[in-house]
Amino acid sequence: MRAPWLVVIPALACTSVDEVPSVARVVDARVLETLDGPMAWNPDLGPEWRPDNVELPPAPGRDAYVVEARAADADVDATRPAPADDAPSATGPRVTGWPTVRRVVIVSVDGLRADALSTLDVPTFDALRREGASTLNARTDPGRTVTLPNHTCMVTSRPTDGPDGHGFTGNGVTDATLHEIHGGYVASLFDVAHDRGLGTAMVAAKPKFSLYGHSYDAEHGAPDLEPPDDGRAKLDVALVEAYDDDATLAHGLDLLAGGRTALIFIHLHECDSAGHSTGFNPAPGTPYAAAVRRQDARLQRLRAALGDDTALIVTTDHGGSGYGHSDPALREHYTIPFLVVGPGISRGADLYALNADHRADPGIARAAEDEPPPIRNCEAGNLALSLLQLPAVPGSVIGRPALHLRRAP
Repeated sequence: MRAPWLVVIPALACTSVDEVPSVARVVDARVLETLDGPMAWNPDLGPEWRPDNVELPPAPGRDAYVVEARAADADVDATRPAPADDAPSATGPRVTGWPTVRRVVIVSVDGLRADALSTLDVPTFDALRREGASTLNARTDPGRTVTLPNHTCMVTSRPTDGPDGHGFTGNGVTDATLHEIHGGYVASLFDVAHDRGLGTAMVAAKPKFSLYGHSYDAEHGAPDLEPPDDGRAKLDVALVEAYDDDATLAHGLDLLAGGRTALIFIHLHECDSAGHSTGFNPAPGTPYAAAVRRQDARLQRLRAALGDDTALIVTTDHGGSGYGHSDPALREHYTIPFLVVGPGISRGADLYALNADHRADPGIARAAEDEPPPIRNCEAGNLALSLLQLPAVPGSVIGRPALHLRRAP
């Protein structure tokens, strides 16, 4: 029997553990309009923005958007017994001697152009490339270069379109769940981890990410078929800080310090917001470049908090050009970074070289239907599960088999 626990969110009244419900609680994202009036700016709605008709909103602070907290009715301790050397994983037998990964953190740096990492002074991104496996020539979802479809690809390891796709094409706040849009349940990496007793969390910096909180809450999540029954809420914690990356990161650091969450997804917005307001120009000295460097500093703070048993995956939903990113045929939009660092992962390795048998570097091509496929941001979900020695997301088609992260001996 798990012991109740609580994540305290500023702006929620302090409540004793006994008074906290044991199921996920999602506050509709439209509460922001009720509490604070309409938002001054949402870069994901409406036509392409220009500097003369848009202003960045002031940082709304930690109480601007009330989000979800859950007190679990069972222990969500990230730690679990180390798997045996022959324990199965998402990609086959476990590699003997591979260091145990007990926690995976996925970071999506919204709107991060890949070429910014080769253009700018970004010491943390450089360290990730030097100390782990990476590519600056990964791809987005095959057909879309917008935020919610691509993040849904990341958490489900499905494309957006086609018979195996998740089908979510919207990009704004919605009351619908992923399952309602798809016409059937869409499993996620959170399902796989939660159903095997691991703590899960998503912290994000855009209100529309409430989509995942209410798609995987106690009402809409699938029954847990892996005993013991840990309930239907696949996300133990789902937090949104409206356009405040520092507060979002602070929540992520709190979760890491608590040591009770094995799978944490962190979304940071600033590069995307800077691109929409002043242009996706990665040249040194531009506002967009300054945003990239601030994200680099945030990643440095995050890395300092990671333990030796934690793997970090960093990618993005899309790049950008001009003041937008909606055209999936533009190279600046579909070319993205994908970086992985952690125990046992080869240092300074090129992901395409490690995966030459089942992934192909697309050069400058969009590679929407290429076989073998390019490395995509959609790989993140199944790769995280593979690192935790868990099976792939049911129904997923991308990241199977998961990426190889270690050079052959």
